[in-house]
Amino acid sequence: MTVSAHDRLGPYEILAPAGAGGMGEVYQARDTRLDRIVAIKISQERFSARFEREARAAAALNHPNICQLYDVGPNYLVMEFVDGSPLAAVNSTRKLLDIAIQIADGMAAAHAAGIIHRDLKPDNILVTREGRAKILDFGLAKTAAASSAPDEATHTITITDPGTTVGTVAYMSPEQARGSADLTPQSDQFSFGLILYELAAGKRAFDRPSRAETMTAIIREDPEPLPEGVAAPLRWVIERLLAKDPGERYDSTRDLYRELRQLRERLSQTASSGAEAAVASKPMPRRVPAFAAIGLAGLVLGGALVAWVTPPQPDLAAYRFTPIAREGAMEQNPRWSPDGKSIAYSVSVHGIHQIFTKTIGAPEAAQLTRSTESAEWPFWSPDESVIYYTTRSGLWAVGASGGTPELLLEGVTAAAIHPDGKTFAYIRGNKLWMGLLKSSEAKVFGRDPFPNAIRTGRLEFSPNGSKLAVLDLSGSPELWIVDYPAAKARKLGAYETASLSWFPDNRRIAATEGLKTLSIIDTTDGTRHVLYNSPGQMGQPAVSPDGKRLAYTAGNYEWDVIEVSLTDRSVHSLIASGGGASWWPDWHPSGRHFAYATDRDGPFRIIDQSGEFTRRLAEAPAGGSAAGPLWAPDGMRFLYFYSQGSGPSNLLLSNSSGGRTTTLDSSVPGGMAAWSPDGQWVAYVRLVENAAQLVKVRPGSPEAPVVLATVPLARAAPPSLYFRLQWSPVGDWILYSDPKANFSPSLIRPDGRDSHRLSTRQFATFGFSNDGKQVIGIYRNTNPEGSEWQMYAVDVASGAEKLLGAVDLPAATESLAGFSLHPDGKRFLTSIAKWPFDIWMMEGFDQKRTWLGRLRDLFKKPA
Repeated sequence: MTVSAHDRLGPYEILAPAGAGGMGEVYQARDTRLDRIVAIKISQERFSARFEREARAAAALNHPNICQLYDVGPNYLVMEFVDGSPLAAVNSTRKLLDIAIQIADGMAAAHAAGIIHRDLKPDNILVTREGRAKILDFGLAKTAAASSAPDEATHTITITDPGTTVGTVAYMSPEQARGSADLTPQSDQFSFGLILYELAAGKRAFDRPSRAETMTAIIREDPEPLPEGVAAPLRWVIERLLAKDPGERYDSTRDLYRELRQLRERLSQTASSGAEAAVASKPMPRRVPAFAAIGLAGLVLGGALVAWVTPPQPDLAAYRFTPIAREGAMEQNPRWSPDGKSIAYSVSVHGIHQIFTKTIGAPEAAQLTRSTESAEWPFWSPDESVIYYTTRSGLWAVGASGGTPELLLEGVTAAAIHPDGKTFAYIRGNKLWMGLLKSSEAKVFGRDPFPNAIRTGRLEFSPNGSKLAVLDLSGSPELWIVDYPAAKARKLGAYETASLSWFPDNRRIAATEGLKTLSIIDTTDGTRHVLYNSPGQMGQPAVSPDGKRLAYTAGNYEWDVIEVSLTDRSVHSLIASGGGASWWPDWHPSGRHFAYATDRDGPFRIIDQSGEFTRRLAEAPAGGSAAGPLWAPDGMRFLYFYSQGSGPSNLLLSNSSGGRTTTLDSSVPGGMAAWSPDGQWVAYVRLVENAAQLVKVRPGSPEAPVVLATVPLARAAPPSLYFRLQWSPVGDWILYSDPKANFSPSLIRPDGRDSHRLSTRQFATFGFSNDGKQVIGIYRNTNPEGSEWQMYAVDVASGAEKLLGAVDLPAATESLAGFSLHPDGKRFLTSIAKWPFDIWMMEGFDQKRTWLGRLRDLFKKPA
């Protein structure tokens, strides 16, 4: 099919040729309905019904690194017009990683939606002038048999099903080359590895004379080693991507994205040492004039002295990072067994932390507890026969091989065992105790030598038992060192840490400072040096008995926007935050787009989102957070919350077309507001001294808010629950989570004259059905016998509950925020908090002391 400028394809006016794609010609065009520039790919054949189904699935993808598909015609695709060039070689590792991270982010979003590219190659990735990578044709390739096209390694295989491709030979995965019809995200990962290899090495990994030879090499051969200048961590990533067995690649493309992002952050720490030049050309050597030799020798000697007394910088190229436990749920609190072969740790199971053990390198873990309250902070007995841990009840013990747990002492909030296997240190009743577990045989430290009572903290004896590290977490973290058995204590300092672990020299401690910095603290003088700066969050370090390995918890808090079907309870991911927050979504009354709050790629913003556009409605000032965009029934106004720090939020009213923003109240908990069906009133919760008031107000009216109910703030909501508030679509009830009723749903009339508890169940999120006769809620079941997340319907008139079935939320889901029913009444939006924290092992790290410690060691033997 040949078209020229000013020709029409439906509502699209052709402007000019824009190139050629694997399926036909590409043109720049104008959408006459929306007056926007688009790209149109025209095929020589009509599309099949199967292709159109795939295209509709791909059109659902909305990600800044994926070229948006707008429309499908009989033989053409209408796509976002990207003013960019195909991916080409870059001149630095930093630029390579910047592009790689964006591609991996886009791939991860598509794979999470169940869509595989199948033809990932440099020509299908455009890079704009601003450096933004855009993946083209995502999900439009399907597995098929090869045609009898020319025998070229770069040929794109096609078949008689019009517009259908299986991939470009030079960038196929081994499973593609074998003709597998059941491709997984790991196939795209292999293709991505080939692209990264080409960018890093300056040549293709499998460059063979013919298509057949190329496919054979992909299946059977290994590529040549990457150049020595390629940074070791990047080389490891590429080698893992190019594993022949898909199972040896990344379990999740989101994991790949995180690893690349971490690598870029580490690169910023080592750029000055030459890692930045990993893909750049090497400079020519320069001669040193003879008369400068003496001066140069002096500089070398002085440099050596400076290097000796300067705190050593981590040699990240020697670091090795290995995942130990990746169960998909939140994993925390690792502690090594005395023989260094296993770890004990806690895992969130149905919302309750349980104690697990795992042998390093073993594929499976053993669950030791099935507690009804969270079991955390495990530690081993010196003979490895028992694992101790704490719950809300106190200190417990369970056999390292399993068995019935035993409550040893009630009221204990933290504990540690001495190497003698008998003496314990523990915090109980706001005091530090040391001795045998029976309080009558234990010595109380209390306020002496500590200036204040200790409510909670972390305790750990040094390997030889001569010292007890006490991390007081009652207020700002303070680290104390207590000599044992003399019980002489000294304050080492204030450290922004929540956990610690001794090195085998009985002198140094590993601790995380803040959320991303791992440091070594010298307990003799308090000096410290940074061991590792993580791009993501990390904590709870555990030093192995030999001091050569570190186990730690790593991950990121994430909030994603999802859509849940009321008919079959299926879950669809709409917005993946990738390590940030995208939450509190709300459908526009038209049902064609929705708003949500996000801090992805910068400060918090309120975004209006659809399959065709993304626009910014509002932005919170830097350092603040935003939540709860709520459309008014007229679709022209919206409410949202803004907070600075941890205090109350501001409830703001804004217009979707811009203009002035009005503050309705400045003392509200985020998320608790609702419009009346006629748009005349806004109900919300405000904080007044030690109480919460449920009020309603007319936006724009000078009248004071009308108080409907007052609730004393006796206690805070559980971490997994957020305040909820909804006005019935028929206007007869206001639904809210009542602190007096354990935050379960309650109903109150809009005039405040009648209220009652609707259900005793603590729903993670809930909202009205479109006729107002039912309340739909998602409940977290902590009983392992049933599904973890369940959907219920509660009759508003009678309070009768009906279990609708299981909701398959991701394993790392910890809580939900928001409930917005679509106008069709068949689905709703919400957001999920995912805490995918895994346990990793670090090896090859630098164990050198700070320069002060090394100078002192010349004159004093370490303790």
